[in-house]
Amino acid sequence: MEFALVAPVMIFLFVASIEASLLMFSRSSAEFAAGEAATVASQAGNALNADSLTVAAVHNSALGSSRLAHVNEVDIYRLIQNQADGTIIVDTAHGNRYNLNGAAIGTVNWPPATRDVSSAGADLIGVTIDYTYPWQTGLFGAIPSPHLLATYYLRLEPQVN
Repeated sequence: MEFALVAPVMIFLFVASIEASLLMFSRSSAEFAAGEAATVASQAGNALNADSLTVAAVHNSALGSSRLAHVNEVDIYRLIQNQADGTIIVDTAHGNRYNLNGAAIGTVNWPPATRDVSSAGADLIGVTIDYTYPWQTGLFGAIPSPHLLATYYLRLEPQVN
């Protein structure tokens, strides 16, 4: 009798802990992938294939190569630092959106060749990975899949000509 009362609760807690673990793995994988992609973008600077290399870094990461999460898009964009207070804002006029396969979504508004990689005023670059975590165990099927973002900012590395 007691087992019949406790077993469903224990099974629920066990499955919920597995689901939470998979969600946290996906979240940490996304944060790591965003950092790696931003590092690649920073090092690639204004090379013509900088965005391709950046998206490939996401594709080759644990996030891009596993089935635990679905990457909706990878955004690469310019950031502007306010000289008065140091805050950083997204420059909405200079940004590119890509599918995980590297195909551009819409217009490429910030071609890599136009990026400032001088030591005096190198651009700040941001990478955001937009992804969805589909519930793996089916326990939370009635709850919509979480739509998540992982973001990382870096300064472009000055290039030596």
